[in-house]
Amino acid sequence: MKYVATIFMMCFLFESVLGHESQLNARYYSFLVAGRVVFKKHQSQRGATVYVMWNGPINGRIPWVHANPDGTFLIEFSRIADVYHICAHAGQTHGFLPLARTTKEAKKMRDKLFCTQEFPLDEQHPEKRDLVVTLK
Repeated sequence: MKYVATIFMMCFLFESVLGHESQLNARYYSFLVAGRVVFKKHQSQRGATVYVMWNGPINGRIPWVHANPDGTFLIEFSRIADVYHICAHAGQTHGFLPLARTTKEAKKMRDKLFCTQEFPLDEQHPEKRDLVVTLK
């Protein structure tokens, strides 16, 4: 049993070192996304929280901002070139995502996350403006 645990630990450490090295060699860019959140009538007083999301490891940091009272937002962040999308929900949560443990709990949630279509950001396209997130 100790032998199996030792092999598992060595594989885990080896993979984490390789993964860390590849992140160090990655080229980071400064990106800007801007747009507006379209509210329902009863949601405009509560505002909205807007996030930049992507497929892949998050590493504990998700760029976010509270939308202005008129629904406009602007997020600047640094990250590797990738495919991104914008997600938003009604209410100001100071960056905490509205998550549920089960699908049953998710259906009962008051604040649900709504997202845009995916779009690329890279060296040639460091900005994406005129995004619209509609809260349903």
